[in-house]
Amino acid sequence: MPSSKEVFESILEAWNTKDLGKFKDLCTPDFAFTAGPNSMTLEEYVAVMNAVYASFPDIHFEASDVAEDGDTVTVGKGKVTGTHTGEPFAFGPFPAVEPKGTKCVNDKEMWTVVFAGGKCKTFSAVTTEEGAPFGPPGFYVQIGGKME
Repeated sequence: MPSSKEVFESILEAWNTKDLGKFKDLCTPDFAFTAGPNSMTLEEYVAVMNAVYASFPDIHFEASDVAEDGDTVTVGKGKVTGTHTGEPFAFGPFPAVEPKGTKCVNDKEMWTVVFAGGKCKTFSAVTTEEGAPFGPPGFYVQIGGKME
């Protein structure tokens, strides 16, 4: 069985190649994604990622300061970049924002990924700097979305 870090690297590859089928195969059925107060099931997360890919065609995920401790992988610095040149982007109940070519960077993220049976069970993203944008809501705010 591959190590947790190897599975995590496969997740990054799946995200960067927009292969959500592969991503789903790497996750447990009860997978949960959290970014601050927002939490999503696997199907909810895949739906959000489909919207993100359609809105930010050049999206790219990077991880540095990666450490593995058994079934947990921590990423000291997660970075997500993308340019809003595709479809209008909405998050949750908030209205869609039309693309204007805005370059977005979430570079103050820390990720904790927990595995069970060689598959990703939870993925948590938090900001490393108070008020810094992170997760899909971070892109939404950077393109001018209002979460009020």
